[in-house]
Amino acid sequence: MIKKHIDIKLHKENTISNIPIMAVRLSRNYFDAANNLRLRSLEDKYDTFPHSWHTFPAIIMFVVALETFINENYNNDFNEELSDKINIFVKTCIPGIKLSKCEWYLDALALIDIRNELVHYKPKMRDVAMCPSKVGQAILRTKIKLHKNLNYINNIANPAFADWSYKCVRKFGEEVSKNWWPGNRTLTTSEEYRIIMDSLCEQELKK
Repeated sequence: MIKKHIDIKLHKENTISNIPIMAVRLSRNYFDAANNLRLRSLEDKYDTFPHSWHTFPAIIMFVVALETFINENYNNDFNEELSDKINIFVKTCIPGIKLSKCEWYLDALALIDIRNELVHYKPKMRDVAMCPSKVGQAILRTKIKLHKNLNYINNIANPAFADWSYKCVRKFGEEVSKNWWPGNRTLTTSEEYRIIMDSLCEQELKK
């Protein structure tokens, strides 16, 4: 898998000299891993309600891929939390953007909130009736239909959440890629980004 990605050649004139090719490729490998988990979750069989244990790691890996993509494409030593990092990155890529009205940006933040809940998962969460308000707001943004007889953590096991995460991260990358301004040498080009993302398109076509 890694060897396959390294073999794909970038246009020499578009390559950022201070970013190693291996680094540029790393987010693509994470996207691949996340997408494979997503596809596994969609293939899993269930009896009474939609669920898969592949859903949680898929969500987590999509956020890993998102953060790696930002780190690879913005030449800055971030010390901020991921949500603050995304804020800085998007404003840098798209000057003047109104983030409060930017759906794909707000979806990315919601995805991070859901991911944070999962990485701090405890078995007792399956028995908790009340959902933390921040996570509840994030879940509402997904517009995924919830099972009324399940609590929030069991509902997040629905493969639809893995699918939403995929679309969320794809949309974030596509919007940033097409909007960053020409001549900014701290960012890779839109063409390079599409090369990194093309494996996701291939995976989608195979469904």
